Amino acid sequence: MVEISAETIKSWIDPQEVIDLAGRLVTLPSENPPGGEAAVAGELGNFLRSSGFAVEYGYLEPQRPNLTARLEGNGCGPTLLFCGHSDTMPVSVGWATDPFGERVVDGKLFGRGSADMKGGLAAMAVACAALGRAKLPLKGSLVFAAVIDEENRGIGAQCLVGSGIRADWAVIGEPTKNKPVIVSNGQINFEFTLRGQAGHGSTPSSGRSAILDGICLVNAICKYAEEVLPARTHPLVGPASINIGTFHGGIQTSIIPDTCIISVDRRIAPGETTGNAIREMENIVAAVQAAYPGMRVDMLIPYCLPPVEIGEDAPVVQALRQAAAVFSGSLPELTGMRATTDAAILAGKGGIPTVVFGPGSLAQAHKPDEFIAIDELVNAAYIYAHTAVQLLT
Repeated sequence: MVEISAETIKSWIDPQEVIDLAGRLVTLPSENPPGGEAAVAGELGNFLRSSGFAVEYGYLEPQRPNLTARLEGNGCGPTLLFCGHSDTMPVSVGWATDPFGERVVDGKLFGRGSADMKGGLAAMAVACAALGRAKLPLKGSLVFAAVIDEENRGIGAQCLVGSGIRADWAVIGEPTKNKPVIVSNGQINFEFTLRGQAGHGSTPSSGRSAILDGICLVNAICKYAEEVLPARTHPLVGPASINIGTFHGGIQTSIIPDTCIISVDRRIAPGETTGNAIREMENIVAAVQAAYPGMRVDMLIPYCLPPVEIGEDAPVVQALRQAAAVFSGSLPELTGMRATTDAAILAGKGGIPTVVFGPGSLAQAHKPDEFIAIDELVNAAYIYAHTAVQLLT
């Protein structure tokens, strides 16, 4: 490893460059739905190309490209992947200022995506550019990826893995307040369609209410959530959980509803498997159907990702912690995240040991007047650069 001091890292990175790039990204709307991440990818691609990176765009849909930028080493060392998502959640009501206005006040950058996660993208991109401009003799290769659609179903990360990308380690720059997240929940989204028989609302016995059947199913799922899941817990993320996300049925008050559609979010705690969680849900459905003869239920699984865990002794975790200690003065604690990120795809389907680490707080994500602290943003760029030096030189 080449010994690079904190002062040298800081000399490579202009804090204003990090702030300006994050601000430019915030001004480029990429709400999902509908997506439209092309402008963000273009801004990042142009920035990295000017620092010696080979840049590629892979369009999954019109105006929705994955960006991959690569700085090759001499071919005999490992590959480090910095990855983040270029989409944001839609703007909700309640903003006091323009969500795409690039406003810096009291040491905070405001705007949609500032925390989740255009700040993280900017910090990673500037760190990568700094290494490109420094022209260090890298033994390994440095890859930056900005993927689409993390806020929906992760098709960007799915396609990145499907394209055959290989890396020894990955860092995802989601907002963690610059603490390494080494474990996070998995997630299964279930969709249940219950089918009854329509009839006149004045004679409920003339049909079968899909809504009443749906209520019976929901009650059984909630009982399972209350009696079984609290014991399935992890010290860094807490217990497994279930959320009944949507419940839709019927078309008119005086008609017995013949259809009811329910969506359920099941979070999978580390130590559980997605296969077992699916089997348990199938057993719940079968038991309810047995208790209420004639109930018809179809179950779909539109989204399924396993929990993610990486050892605290993994080189990428150790490098991040050491780099964070250099620039913050203390070794950061190892943490967990209840939310599901693209780490589940990179690690679970791509087989890449992945840690989540980035500036900003999830407490700001998806909210009006979203912001990121400038000091965290700039520090993240220093930490990313130092981490890459440790692992690739």
